[in-house]
Amino acid sequence: MSTIRVLFAISGAVILFGTARVYSSIEVADSRSTLCSKAFQQAQPGRSVTTAGILAPNKSLVAWSEATLEPAANIFRTAVIIRDKTTGTSETVFRTQTNQAGQIVGPTGKAFEWANADQFCVIDWSRDSGHLLVREVIGRTEADNRTANVWIYALQAKRRSVIPLSALHRAIVDHWKRKGVNFHGVDYLLDPDGWEDSDRPRPAFIVTVLEGPPTNFPSGFDDFLGVWSVSLSGAEPKLLTENRNLNVVRRYGQVKSEQPSSR
Repeated sequence: MSTIRVLFAISGAVILFGTARVYSSIEVADSRSTLCSKAFQQAQPGRSVTTAGILAPNKSLVAWSEATLEPAANIFRTAVIIRDKTTGTSETVFRTQTNQAGQIVGPTGKAFEWANADQFCVIDWSRDSGHLLVREVIGRTEADNRTANVWIYALQAKRRSVIPLSALHRAIVDHWKRKGVNFHGVDYLLDPDGWEDSDRPRPAFIVTVLEGPPTNFPSGFDDFLGVWSVSLSGAEPKLLTENRNLNVVRRYGQVKSEQPSSR
């Protein structure tokens, strides 16, 4: 069972998660998306696997992903579970949704007839432990046709919402066009990997060029489009740095070594 790698193109931007090339001082092996991919690769028919738990800054909440390969239905399902260590209770806050025909359903209710895998991955907790950043990948194994969503779960309101990325895309293109980049035929990657160091929770994305004609870029351009952040609603996109060696992404959750349990 191969995990999903290449995802989808949105307004010319290719979003890559599972084995994303992360250009920053953070190594690829340390990417939260990579942690999920490694765990999901261990899934066997009829058996569940879990990712490492991510402990919230308040030390009382832990979140993780659980994956199950169902051979009879030919579907790879996942869920995100939050356990409150104080009360000893657990709650499933995301899970693969299917319709009556057994087809995977996205957040808008649209069925993906061609998809047989849906992967939810816990990225990180916000600084105040009030929001959980999650990315979802819907696709078909051993193929390149993918779609993805970046989600926020608000703990107090118990509300799930998808972060729109259109404003971020426009900001990236407009910024680099002013610097001489021609985006015709250029694909670039967005990888949600944590948060901006801010009083308000603002998810941070590492953005790099995947492919494009060399003549589309100014001399000395190194394929790095910067680290960007947006508000929880996808508004107010902001460039945090153009320096690939400057680590401005903050992760507030702690990866736990022991296997998580909902009991």
